[in-house]
Amino acid sequence: MSIHFVLCSASTTSSDASFLALPLVTASPESALDERSHRRAALEASLREVLFQIIKFVNEKKDHVPPIPSLQGVSFPYEITVSR
Repeated sequence: MSIHFVLCSASTTSSDASFLALPLVTASPESALDERSHRRAALEASLREVLFQIIKFVNEKKDHVPPIPSLQGVSFPYEITVSR
């Protein structure tokens, strides 16, 4: 990343000679790739954290779900049909 300064006129009349130095930040392609991978890693970490929070919440709130009676056979003996 490099910082340059751009001179801009701060006056509206040509007789006043005041200028502002505004910083202009430019990024090299390498730093742009580094920033992109840093943002991607941060997004992945954030997504992972949210997914673990969801799993924790679901595991805490599963008491109302009835247990599976047996591992053999059909555990949900109902057919659900949707008319089209």
